Amino acid sequence: MIGEGADNQEDSLPAGGWYVSRRFAILWSGTLLSSLGDMIFEFTLIVWALQRYGESASWLIAGILVASSIPTIVLGPIAGTLVDQWHDKIRVVLLASSAIAILTLLLAPLLTDTVWGTEMTLPTSVQLGVLLFTVFIISALNRFIQPATGVISRDIVADADRPRAASLNQVAQGTAILVGPPMAAPLFVSFGLTWALALNAASFVACAVLVRLAGRGATLESTEPDAVDQVRMSLRHRIALVRTDLVLGIGFFRQSPTLMTLAGGLLIALSGFGALNTLDPSFVVFNLGGSADIYGWFGTAQGAGSLIGAALFSVVVGRVSMPTLFCASLAGLGLLTLVYAHQSSVPAGLALIFLLGLLLPAINIAVSPIMLQVTPRAYLGRVGGTLNPLINVATMAGVLIGGVVYGLLGESFSVTIGGVRFGALDSLLSLTGMLSMVGGLYAWRRFRTAAVRAELESAAGSRDSGLS
Repeated sequence: MIGEGADNQEDSLPAGGWYVSRRFAILWSGTLLSSLGDMIFEFTLIVWALQRYGESASWLIAGILVASSIPTIVLGPIAGTLVDQWHDKIRVVLLASSAIAILTLLLAPLLTDTVWGTEMTLPTSVQLGVLLFTVFIISALNRFIQPATGVISRDIVADADRPRAASLNQVAQGTAILVGPPMAAPLFVSFGLTWALALNAASFVACAVLVRLAGRGATLESTEPDAVDQVRMSLRHRIALVRTDLVLGIGFFRQSPTLMTLAGGLLIALSGFGALNTLDPSFVVFNLGGSADIYGWFGTAQGAGSLIGAALFSVVVGRVSMPTLFCASLAGLGLLTLVYAHQSSVPAGLALIFLLGLLLPAINIAVSPIMLQVTPRAYLGRVGGTLNPLINVATMAGVLIGGVVYGLLGESFSVTIGGVRFGALDSLLSLTGMLSMVGGLYAWRRFRTAAVRAELESAAGSRDSGLS
């Protein structure tokens, strides 16, 4: 909603540095705080479940993760459509962030033995039902915040700075992943559930304030208010409008050869990495000779790699085209996974997981500028709301397929190819690596087609002439 006029140009520093603009720095800080709060929220609930239910907590933890994931798949496109319809994107962030903060504060006393100052314990079924429902609603509200902040970021960042902004956003996510989980347990043990959840609520309040500050005093870019803002419509007409816009958004996505290239490459590659997420704990124990406790260090190594990788790519990102970075990162992740699949020691495994984490941010760093280049502002919410669910579906499919296939093969599975023995885990991880390499090769071939090149060149020409 903030235009790319003089206001933004004066606020930007020369390309090549780590700093994008004052407005983006404020928005980035809000994104970092909300991402950190999300990580603390999720891991606090997991720690609470483990403490309260012990060994039987696994089903509740799975329920929390599923309740958090469903809105991304089911509500993502709808939320993106509504964000595109609502011309005041800052207000969307303010309202959604405030609602999340309130829900988080209301949840805390319901999970303790003191409900709003009275000594009363809710029945377990009611307590867990409220917990899962709240997690679902908070995740659903986040589906509005993400596309809205994406449009705001697009408006306050000049075209040449968008790759750098995308890499800095990856720094924020990497920081949250690295810092959030280790903070959750000490906060829960030291201060209790109420204060741990209050910290998450405070992070969303801070996010709302910072987003508002990022837009203060700027020249606002907004579309004309649509029919929803102009007249009072019946619920049936509102639903019809959302359905129409949703169909238009999905149709635009399907007709864009560039967006379909991104989706195809990600679907192929991430279906494999979903399996990696499922199989990696067993691989660490059975193939690398580690233990369940040591596996936690693998998450730390990947988080550290992601944080450092995002920071490094923010410096070098302007020296390589985004399609090249996208294809190379998918292929590189596949190659590293192939090497990882045949390791037999914990130190070697940790080193390769760190390298995998180092390369992971390159995918999102490349996707965001490409998507922004070919997508008109009015479609950004719907395009993001379509791409993200596709990614989550591919990842969840990989999780399920990897777990089922490994369960069927078992540890006794063994096959020898060219004198090299393959067990169940290293075979499946090798397949994961090959899928990622195929995804990179598929995207590379598609980016070289006339249709994709014409769309990218047309979008760049429109941008240079001020039409985008």
